Amino acid sequence: MRRCSLIRTLAVPVALLVVSGCAHYTPYPLTPADSRAALASRTLSDPALARFIRTQDSTMASAPKRWDLRTLTWAALYFNPQLDVARAGLRVSRAAVITAGGRPEPAVSLGAEDVTHTENPSPWILGFIFDIPIETAGKRGLRIAAARSLSTASSLMLGTEAWKVRERVRSALLRVWAASRGVDLARREVRLREARLRLLEGRLEAGAVSALKVARARSASQEARLRAEDRAGRLSSARVDLAEAVGIPTHALDSVSLDLEVFEARDWPSIRDEPELRRSALLDRTDVQARMAEFRAADAAFRLELAKQYPDLHLGPGFTWEQGERHFVLAPSLLLPILTRNRGPIAEASARRAAAAARFTALQARVLAQLDRAHAAYRSARRYLAVGDSLKRTRHALAARVERAVQVGEDDPIEAVDARLQEVAAEEVLLRARTSAIDALGELEDTFQHPLLGDLAELPVSARDLRERMR
Repeated sequence: MRRCSLIRTLAVPVALLVVSGCAHYTPYPLTPADSRAALASRTLSDPALARFIRTQDSTMASAPKRWDLRTLTWAALYFNPQLDVARAGLRVSRAAVITAGGRPEPAVSLGAEDVTHTENPSPWILGFIFDIPIETAGKRGLRIAAARSLSTASSLMLGTEAWKVRERVRSALLRVWAASRGVDLARREVRLREARLRLLEGRLEAGAVSALKVARARSASQEARLRAEDRAGRLSSARVDLAEAVGIPTHALDSVSLDLEVFEARDWPSIRDEPELRRSALLDRTDVQARMAEFRAADAAFRLELAKQYPDLHLGPGFTWEQGERHFVLAPSLLLPILTRNRGPIAEASARRAAAAARFTALQARVLAQLDRAHAAYRSARRYLAVGDSLKRTRHALAARVERAVQVGEDDPIEAVDARLQEVAAEEVLLRARTSAIDALGELEDTFQHPLLGDLAELPVSARDLRERMR
């Protein structure tokens, strides 16, 4: 009985030690109604957002009075829910490093046996045996290496997701600018069409033109009004897209002023297809580096499966008290891998490593194609823009000459209106050309993962330092 008391004495502190080190459940409430309300209440005047922008950008002494591409990008990096998903994935991968570094836990078994056939006054046989596993062949280090590589890949993919957020903000803001300019041009056309219609109606009353000609002018005026309404609808849709890209409700844009001057710039960067730029696109992009980290993880996993060919050692020290006699036991053991030699897992890990290498090569090939496409699109857009700008200047000069001729009585006032309509049409062409050029420049930005438009070159979201900012 004294030996039973000894076992109980040992068991109680061991149990307390195990329980005291346990993690406990922490509630994480997720209420759809509360989440909806929080999303609906987001605004660009949020003081926390202002603090975030000042922390990331030392040039911002206070909250922006007008929101441009630069500040809206910071707001998107703060609000956009896709980045929250990426950050959560990064936390999971970092926790996996802790899991990979865990050592095999020892085990203990307690035993008690009653020998009833003996006349010994203490018929009990009491004892315990420990199982202490010892990993061999560096398996723990290989697990940690694989987990750290995957954690690095998650960190890099966070940078990639941040670039996607910035791309959506730039694209949506460009659509807002183009739609806003389109609305202005459509309204100008409406005014010119209505002026032309009034001139023809006056001449119809004087019997100078036919009713058919007036009817055609009226139809053209109605079509212009329809186009203006369509452009207004596009503008509303573009604002919805912009709000979604930033991560705020659409009504939050109603109380702020948008600065679209960056799309009005006359100076266009000359982007040449140089070897250094290609090298940067193929090596410095966050998604390329993430694929490389995934390959390193697959290689470490392959080496881990190779290491598993070598068995782990299990030490089994123990103690037995048998009817007054003490027995000390040491029973080492190991698993003999003499049947499979871990061939199946090794083959799987080797195939996964080859697949990771193939994904890396495929991504580089896709980046090269994207680079060639972006360069070709930008060169073509620049030429298109030059032609559109020349056409607009020609039409503007022609309209001015016609108006001067009308003033001195050398030409018909309707001809002056028609010349201004042609100028509006030329500005429509120029608007499409500028939008295409900015789109092409944006594709180059995305290829290099470095801002190229306006003063955004100072925005610290390059492939090398964005991931540090987003940790």
